[in-house]
Amino acid sequence: MTALASKKRPIKTSKAFFEWNTVEINGNIYSVLRVTFIKVMEKKIFSDDMLLLTSLTITGLEMAKLIWEMYMQRMAIESVFKFCKDELQWEAPRVNDWLTTKHLLSLVYFVAGYFLRNKRRPCPR
Repeated sequence: MTALASKKRPIKTSKAFFEWNTVEINGNIYSVLRVTFIKVMEKKIFSDDMLLLTSLTITGLEMAKLIWEMYMQRMAIESVFKFCKDELQWEAPRVNDWLTTKHLLSLVYFVAGYFLRNKRRPCPR
């Protein structure tokens, strides 16, 4: 029971390293952000670094952190839609009314958020 509870706690003895540079692709300039998470004992938490490509110009550490947070929010939204497709088999909604669809999406978003936050599947497989 203790080991399970400790998995839910954030890793307080970790550090995130942000590095950025620019790259030119087809004549357009992009910023590349690399995020590495390391435990205090200098061991990587994830096997690969996170590489993020953005059209925004990274001017400093605060901007790099802001871009990382925006990507994490986007990832959470993508998780909700993946939940809708995988768990609810919701490929094409059969509701023609936009307001009803909007309410249904709001409900699904909060239900999926609950399960994703608690790392539990809604139905046993």
